[in-house]
Amino acid sequence: MLSVLPDTMLGALPEDIRGATKPRKDDPFTPELKIMRRDLATLAFACADAVGKTALHYGGEDLWAIGTMPGYEPLADSLEGMARGFLSDSHLSAAHTDVVTGTIKMSGDLRTAARGARQAVQIAFLFRADRGYGAQALELLSPMAEAVSAVAERAAFAAQTGDQSAATQAVQAFRNVDTLRVQVETGICSHSWDEHFPPTVQRLIRAATWNFAVSGESMARVAARLIA
Repeated sequence: MLSVLPDTMLGALPEDIRGATKPRKDDPFTPELKIMRRDLATLAFACADAVGKTALHYGGEDLWAIGTMPGYEPLADSLEGMARGFLSDSHLSAAHTDVVTGTIKMSGDLRTAARGARQAVQIAFLFRADRGYGAQALELLSPMAEAVSAVAERAAFAAQTGDQSAATQAVQAFRNVDTLRVQVETGICSHSWDEHFPPTVQRLIRAATWNFAVSGESMARVAARLIA
């Protein structure tokens, strides 16, 4: 069972882990750190866009209006490659190392968030093709899709600006995602939905729910790493 991020995580992170840090004026690594921060913010917005488009799929938006899902893997590969190359520099201080490793972790979290969104979209296509129960399933899951999108938007904004308030709001917003996940799990496990959905549709609903939960928690982890 996915757990809501504990409050103890919020105060246990290094101060300089915000994005790719706010470089000091005399820091020789300032140019590289700025590039890392820029690329991390770009990746965060791409992943947030993917999550947002997922919410549109579950909200019943026309496919032509939603468009294609944004790509994220090339940028994530580039960012992580730069960060790992950075770690090989013997002149890095402990603070620099914390910043770079934090960036790698956030990139991994963003990959997971975008992957969960893509898988949820694949399930949405199956629901769209089901003329019997699909529309009802999409309507049921739409609030959770919107809740995950809210987490992603705040986390991406925090990654770009370093806004501590936005990062905190993203972490707190994940609680809504987890609450909705529990409601779906309860409905399925208690068999109270058996009269509304056949077993196959219930399995798809559960799969979509877990993809949303993974995506939301991953974006919340990014936000938590940005909190000093």
